[in-house]
Amino acid sequence: MRTQTLILCIVTAIMTEVNAQDTAFMPMIFVEGGSFIMGSDNDESHGDEKPLHNVKLSSFYIGKYEVTVAQYRRYCTETHITMPESPEKGWNDNDPIANIDWNDANKFALWMSERTGRTYRLPTEAQWEYAARGGQCSQGRIYAGSDSLDLVSWFNKNSDEQVHPIGQKWPNELGIYDMSGNVWEWARDWYSINYYSQSPDTDPENQTRSKYRVLRGGSWDCSPQFCRSVDRYIINPEFRDFRCGFRLVYQ
Repeated sequence: MRTQTLILCIVTAIMTEVNAQDTAFMPMIFVEGGSFIMGSDNDESHGDEKPLHNVKLSSFYIGKYEVTVAQYRRYCTETHITMPESPEKGWNDNDPIANIDWNDANKFALWMSERTGRTYRLPTEAQWEYAARGGQCSQGRIYAGSDSLDLVSWFNKNSDEQVHPIGQKWPNELGIYDMSGNVWEWARDWYSINYYSQSPDTDPENQTRSKYRVLRGGSWDCSPQFCRSVDRYIINPEFRDFRCGFRLVYQ
């Protein structure tokens, strides 16, 4: 039964990706809304992953891949913005863009909204975690698509200390790639260590201003603990680093 459910989810992901695309510029995957238990309370859990709490989300679309260098370069060209500083190896068009802060990512989302007529945004923490865990197709994996991190992720044991092109590892249950490892991904929320104990149960988003925003998913230099779908990492929204990128959602 579990195998049949997974096959059905993969087929559905392929169909909804095709239906969601206006162009091939940014493939999007449909994530059917529903309820899930957000957070973690096992031995690896950090304090801000608790308590476990039920969350109900509306349906949305999320990037099949992290935003790439080629996509970000086009944005920079059309808006006359300078590309961020490149890594030592230079830019590879199929790598996820990195060295991007929270504001940079939001400006890209605004540009995508203006060019498509849809409202693109960074995912909320809840949207990101729900999608990473497979939504309604979740098989309960530790990482985004597997309990074996090497199958779905570039992380500190296999990355050769560098970012890798998108889509080379296995996708998760919804057909989404690289939600564990490769680059950290900015979430829309402000960070609060206690947010899970007070967040609303429907479409939550922490809009209460603080010093920090949230990164999700881990990166190419992370240990497995930080690549778990439930992990939360806090950082100044103006922080730029070759481990930090993003993907977008729209509803």
